[in-house]
Amino acid sequence: MFAALLLASSLLVSASPAPTLTDAGWKAFDAKQYATAYDDFKRAATSGDSEAMNALGLMFLHGYGRPRDYKQALTWFSAAFAGGNSYGGYNLGRMYLYGWGTAVDPAKALDFFKRASDLGNEGAPALIGDMYYNGRGVPKNYDTARTWYELGARRGDGYAYASLGFIYERGRGVPKDMAKAVQYDQVAAQKDDDTGQTQLAQLYIEGNGVPQDYGKAFQLLSKAVEADNTIAMDALGFLYENGHGVPQSYQKAAELYRKSADLGNAFATVDLGNLYLKGNGVIADYAKARALFTSAVGKDDGRGAYLLGRMAEQGLGQPIDLPGAISWYKQAAAAGYDSAVDALKRLHASP
Repeated sequence: MFAALLLASSLLVSASPAPTLTDAGWKAFDAKQYATAYDDFKRAATSGDSEAMNALGLMFLHGYGRPRDYKQALTWFSAAFAGGNSYGGYNLGRMYLYGWGTAVDPAKALDFFKRASDLGNEGAPALIGDMYYNGRGVPKNYDTARTWYELGARRGDGYAYASLGFIYERGRGVPKDMAKAVQYDQVAAQKDDDTGQTQLAQLYIEGNGVPQDYGKAFQLLSKAVEADNTIAMDALGFLYENGHGVPQSYQKAAELYRKSADLGNAFATVDLGNLYLKGNGVIADYAKARALFTSAVGKDDGRGAYLLGRMAEQGLGQPIDLPGAISWYKQAAAAGYDSAVDALKRLHASP
């Protein structure tokens, strides 16, 4: 009996696939041993492993363990896709969509995404959905976007679930349905998707579709920040600035706003400027505040222009300039910032 069990055990062990060079590469990569990962991936890719080729492309794309090199990334993604790896096509689509090392080309991006999707890639459908949602290279169509998001969700893609949560929260092409929005965001968050984590956190901050809960928002945003989600950084900074669910800390708020702003988030740029305007967590500096607000104009929701209007109206760091204030308030009002409309009424000026 024992001999039979031993034989069965040995057969099971021998039936288990031996770890490959690519497996070893991912293990080293997860341990942030990028030099070892690169060597393993390179050897596997030389032997024709398309997964390893895609991994090399990612290392060059993001600069893991070596200088960022878009040309090399493009080369390895192309080789991976030619070898039948759907992620190679997915990543080629991203490079052409965002113009990473190549001219922005939505038509090429869409082609690669669709071909990757045809190979069963789970992430490509949601990015096709984004293209239809935003009208990027294709006519804007919320219904078509939703269809692609639903395909991605059926394949288990967390971002696709988050995208469905967003359209139901905003009522884009569907009746607004907060119950569905929360449900989709929760699934996305459970899948460790940083967009879903951030959207769900914002619902907890606002008490929108869920009871207000700053503690849950903090936990979700802390996870999303680890993925360098700039919206999460800004929202977490808001919690620290106002002491919602955490001890108030203007210094931590400033750190988060600055990091988000450095990564291009215009809303965080305005939030950081507001700290300089008030001298919270930083030394008050009207010139820095003005520069930050100015850099965000046209990229945010109008708040940057509104705060420039306030500075001009109140003479903060400059002589009082009512015509200038009115001009800034008009820009803010045109962007839909309601407080600017109120300011114009107070100054007896039309938007």
